Amino acid sequence: MRVLRHLGVLGACAGSLLAACARPPSSVPLGGKEWVAEERHVDRRPHGEAPPADITPKTRPAPQTPARTAALEAPGVRPPTTVAAETRFGRVPLPQGATVTLRTKYTVRATLVTSIEEGSSTQSLEVDAAEKIAVRVVRSGEDGPREVDVEYLESSGSFRMDGMPNDDDSNAGKRFNVVFEGSEPKVSKRTGALEPDEDRSVLFDLATVTGYFSLLAPRLPREIAPGFRLPLESRDLSKMFGAQDDLDFEGGEIALRGRSASDDQVAVFDCQLPVKFEKDGVQLSVDLKGTFGVRTADARPLDVSLNGTIRADASALGAGASLNGSVAVELSHEYAQAGSAAPASSD
Repeated sequence: MRVLRHLGVLGACAGSLLAACARPPSSVPLGGKEWVAEERHVDRRPHGEAPPADITPKTRPAPQTPARTAALEAPGVRPPTTVAAETRFGRVPLPQGATVTLRTKYTVRATLVTSIEEGSSTQSLEVDAAEKIAVRVVRSGEDGPREVDVEYLESSGSFRMDGMPNDDDSNAGKRFNVVFEGSEPKVSKRTGALEPDEDRSVLFDLATVTGYFSLLAPRLPREIAPGFRLPLESRDLSKMFGAQDDLDFEGGEIALRGRSASDDQVAVFDCQLPVKFEKDGVQLSVDLKGTFGVRTADARPLDVSLNGTIRADASALGAGASLNGSVAVELSHEYAQAGSAAPASSD
């Protein structure tokens, strides 16, 4: 939930900062140096003489400054070791009374560069969000949960940008009920009224718990071999993650890598997921690639690890500006039946 809010803040900040840099003369750009446009003089030259040269301030292409991504790049990111073997999958939806403990971690590191005639300036942006969410199945059907209770056990989120106060918040303690009936899921808050877009954020968090099974189960053959590829349509991903006005899933793909070398009951898939996010006229493009593990007995997801790039659409930023960076996504799922002493996990 937190990552959607902070991506919105990122887009809004980028838009407002760039708008500030485009203000009339005597505005202060990101570098902090005040500039004043040269005054245009009236041309009083005799008829026939050449007009004065155009002295309107010009922008110039911004230097390509790499984002601070060292912590997210290889060799730290390595796909799990697998064994090439055919894999047979069961299809068991989450039963009534089951509890899923979902842990999420999102990290964004980006650099916003603006450039004018007098020079360029650089702003570093950092987004971190981590949550531990308990999802209990109240009612279940053949295609998955029909009703769930959701509780945010742990939650932290922060947005940091050079020269601006930190934006920190938390969802810890919030509880929701979600009913999957009819054409649209219904989200209600256990205490108090829903905040703007809070229902959409809850559905986004539940994607790999409640939306995953109905998306993949009908499309995943009972037995597949390494190299099997399954395209993911944009409309199917939008249904899985919930309707998000500011998110545009551009399709994706999963491909079976093989079975985990450390646990032959876990299948490992490669995944590609390009996404676009728009806020206040600034469009952010995210291209994620990575792997996820699936328990073969019931086709439920275990660990998800995705890394990729984030950039802003140049036409939205305007001349002399760029925003580039990196994104890392880590998810883990633990499963427990009603009355179980401990959750089942991939460990």
